[in-house]
Amino acid sequence: MKVTFNDIMKDIAELYKLRPQDEDDSGDAYEAVREKTENKLVSKGYDEESASDLIEDLLLLMESLQD
Repeated sequence: MKVTFNDIMKDIAELYKLRPQDEDDSGDAYEAVREKTENKLVSKGYDEESASDLIEDLLLLMESLQD
């Protein structure tokens, strides 16, 4: 499967919308999309830890741009 920058950024935008807002939110949809995104990054050559870190960094960027 060919993974593009736009594919990853669409997933990040979806993750940002789905992120749990409080402790009562189980975040099942969020976790499913996050795992899918991590798998895409791993397929592009990232190790799992780097993929996870990149997702976190991009989510923080999205959050900072919303302020």
